[in-house]
Amino acid sequence: MLFNFVFLAVLVVPIVILFNSLSSGRLINSFHYWTWADGFDLTDYLNSAILLAFVIILVCSLAFLFRNNYREQNVYPKKKTYDAKKLEERKAILDKMYSERFGDLKSRETVRYYAVDGEKNLPDRMIEDLFKENGVEIR
Repeated sequence: MLFNFVFLAVLVVPIVILFNSLSSGRLINSFHYWTWADGFDLTDYLNSAILLAFVIILVCSLAFLFRNNYREQNVYPKKKTYDAKKLEERKAILDKMYSERFGDLKSRETVRYYAVDGEKNLPDRMIEDLFKENGVEIR
């Protein structure tokens, strides 16, 4: 409780005082309002620093947005980002495990309703452990 109050006092109150002093009139009468020149110099500095930070963040965000969109549309469709050989090995391992637990592929695809026995449910991390045992670990 005390920590929350300290957090409020240290971080939120100075920001409220800043906005209260930057406005043309007092927004909140109970908060301090700067009237001396040094206070206005500080608010001008903080104003410019906040504006500069906002512009830098906006420019960086837009640059990353355009970079990611370009890579999503032009780089990734032309380039494989996975190992095709390992993918086929993983599919084979999963198909073998599914066939052992739930029957062959044809019967799995043709059945409309299937109730899985409790002991046939997949434990947590079973697939990851299977891949690790067979040398096609996911990293």
